[in-house]
Amino acid sequence: MSLKSDIRHYILENEASAETKEGVTRAWLKRSSSAEVLADVEQALDELVAERILERHRLPGGAAIYRRARPDEE
Repeated sequence: MSLKSDIRHYILENEASAETKEGVTRAWLKRSSSAEVLADVEQALDELVAERILERHRLPGGAAIYRRARPDEE
């Protein structure tokens, strides 16, 4: 499976989860946080945000938290 597929699968099974890219890497994917892995995870997260599978929220200080996208309210 690709990182993107692994993240998508995790968030569909754990809808209330929210994590930083480091947390996604360690907790969701069970991988080491090497610079190369983090860069690949960040790319997968960016793609999932663009596809509206995930939402990105910036915290004070600049860290980003990722969680399952909520349906648009009409």
